[in-house]
Amino acid sequence: MTIIAQNFLFIFPLCVIFNVRDIEADRKAGVFTLQTLYGIGTTILFCLASLAIFLAVVFYSPVLSDHQEVLLFSGAASAVLILFASEKRSDYYNMLYLDGMILLQAALVFAQS
Repeated sequence: MTIIAQNFLFIFPLCVIFNVRDIEADRKAGVFTLQTLYGIGTTILFCLASLAIFLAVVFYSPVLSDHQEVLLFSGAASAVLILFASEKRSDYYNMLYLDGMILLQAALVFAQS
């Protein structure tokens, strides 16, 4: 169960923040997302809270202790990227950096194994 929660808490904020770039299109289309309902600032705080819980789960879980360092690194790096997310960022920021965090975490865990 811990690994499922850990994966959810890591991937969910990356998926939510990825949609920040589409906020104007969502507003015009009448699509209700966290970003359109609560604004970008609140969405960023929500994503950072999710990553903080992720970091706590990783830090205190004996199941994840083998990969604790790389999981904590990927969570902290994701938090930094989320802090700089905005609707003005290029698509490359979202696709390369934000989505890349999932690949980075997988590569780091694989390399450590």
